Amino acid sequence: MELSSCDGTSNEVIQAMKCSVPIATLRSSPFNHKWGASIFAKVMAQNAYGNSVLSLAGNGAQILTSPDVPLNLQEITELKTATSISLIWSEGIENGGAAVLDYVISFTIDTVFSVLASSVT
Repeated sequence: MELSSCDGTSNEVIQAMKCSVPIATLRSSPFNHKWGASIFAKVMAQNAYGNSVLSLAGNGAQILTSPDVPLNLQEITELKTATSISLIWSEGIENGGAAVLDYVISFTIDTVFSVLASSVT
């Protein structure tokens, strides 16, 4: 479940004990975080009697700058010919904040990879 408000006024946030902050919010004023910035957060619990102390700082969020590795690389065997092979893959989970423009395909026969094609869209 992705929640867009982390201000604690939503019962949904309180019950789920999680929320999401859009990267656009972190990149704009007053935060102005840059791509690649590591995001730390602390949480405080509130009830009718008062506030808890702040939790320890948690990290695990980062404003990504490069896309995740492509997934599920496979040969399309039905398209294989005597002179070519065909490949298919899926985009990685995150794109790093911008659409993937193209791919670089490398191959190896032994252990050293060489670029076979670049700017593959």
